[in-house]
Amino acid sequence: MKKYIQTSEGQKWLSDYILNMNLPEHGLMIEITTGKRTLKQNSAIHVYFNLLAKTLNDAGLDQRKLLKQSIQIPWNADSVKEHLWKPIQEVVTQDKSTTKLDIKQVSEVYDVLSRHLAERHGILVDFPSAR
Repeated sequence: MKKYIQTSEGQKWLSDYILNMNLPEHGLMIEITTGKRTLKQNSAIHVYFNLLAKTLNDAGLDQRKLLKQSIQIPWNADSVKEHLWKPIQEVVTQDKSTTKLDIKQVSEVYDVLSRHLAERHGILVDFPSAR
């Protein structure tokens, strides 16, 4: 049986259904998936890349300071995506493509990157609203 749940009523129904069912001899398997990221969330990711690039540059934290020691390289949205976001995304989601991220995964990657930059460099850029 597949059931699409998107409301708190549906969530309650599923909870009640599971609690009241007789478990089959071999147990029960539940697969939880979330929807793919929205177009607004995609736009917000790219706004975040630009905001973070500007903030890092303004703080004097060019790519040399964070990544390469030999040459001063200013940040841009693409370098933030490729050198900061994607390596974390691959570890957190086991996926290389930002187009395959779901709604929850975007937040998970942001949280890891944001925490690292705040702890190591005092940099905090809020994620833009995706609504």
